[in-house]
Amino acid sequence: MEEDGVVVARNALMEALGDNWTKYLNYLSMWFRNNNFTQEMFDKEARKLLTIEQMHLQNQFICAIIRKTCGFTQSVALKSIQAPVQPEKCHNSVKKKRKRSFRASERATFEPAPCV
Repeated sequence: MEEDGVVVARNALMEALGDNWTKYLNYLSMWFRNNNFTQEMFDKEARKLLTIEQMHLQNQFICAIIRKTCGFTQSVALKSIQAPVQPEKCHNSVKKKRKRSFRASERATFEPAPCV
């Protein structure tokens, strides 16, 4: 049986943080539960606890949480996004549109931008 990605990432981060794990978990809880404690505030406090080498462990932990909550697995291909189908217009609701005439100056100054 495959072990949960969140558990693996959490254990790695917990081991790396040692005694600071409790502080980190408190900051994470405050961010998730408190509207006054923003992501920026969490990042600032978490960076005080983590070394540069440990930052990837935090990223793995948060990504694992997001994957689990979104139900995303790497083995499942993402469905292509399709444009919504436009409903057919009723004949009664169609209004005649008046054509707008362009000024000569507008036509002369228009330059198409190159496609990149």
